[in-house]
Amino acid sequence: MSLVDYQGKKIPSYETTVANNLLVWEDQYYSMSDLARMLLKKVGYTSDSVRGPAHWCNASGTTIKELWAQYLVRNNKQ
Repeated sequence: MSLVDYQGKKIPSYETTVANNLLVWEDQYYSMSDLARMLLKKVGYTSDSVRGPAHWCNASGTTIKELWAQYLVRNNKQ
């Protein structure tokens, strides 16, 4: 997963892996929101209110928030 800022731009060098429902960063496990908050602060953002799924995207640039919305639409159509 790649970290994206509030405008949806990828932030270089912040890549993580998924383990069950958590993200792994430097051998530590974090929720999406906790890790996004921590890393966004490292690059200068100051907000303590972070919606984690909106700040993590897959290789094609789709955020977890968007993937979840797509899943819900597909699920409702079935």
